[in-house]
Amino acid sequence: MNKPNLPNTISLFRVLSVVPVVFFLSSDSSALHRLAGVIFLLASLTDIADGIIARSTGQVTNLGKLIDPLADKILLAGAVIPLVYLREISPWVAVLIFAREFAITGFRAVAASRGRIIAADFMGKVKTLIYTVSLTLLMFDVKRWGIWLLYFGVGLALLSAFKYFKENMDLLE
Repeated sequence: MNKPNLPNTISLFRVLSVVPVVFFLSSDSSALHRLAGVIFLLASLTDIADGIIARSTGQVTNLGKLIDPLADKILLAGAVIPLVYLREISPWVAVLIFAREFAITGFRAVAASRGRIIAADFMGKVKTLIYTVSLTLLMFDVKRWGIWLLYFGVGLALLSAFKYFKENMDLLE
């Protein structure tokens, strides 16, 4: 029997954390919305932990390469969709967020099929940090800062996507 892989277990925790986030955001209680914010923030921080652990202990696996970015997108959806339902985020903002995520994921799949790995760049990492902070603020009912940060994050995400496509345009030929 194989020893459990800690980074993959942490990524799986991130996926499972979506359940209480969505559940608490589905309530009418601002206290439960804040609890969802705490869970979302802690789950988001595990993305840093699993990567550090995987690389430093030599536990990078193909499953981890699949589940880690998938967990990030599931967690993002678990926060954005209820916030759209609660009218904290405009649907068009959610569409931009997910369109960019799907486009980059598809582009990375094309790159991988041609033997090229397109890693997250600094701008993409900052985008993720801004999304995390802005969505947490919105769950804590800090609307003005939360929404402005989210708009900034979306702008950065679109610039980042443009940069990915521009630098790897040869993959589309």
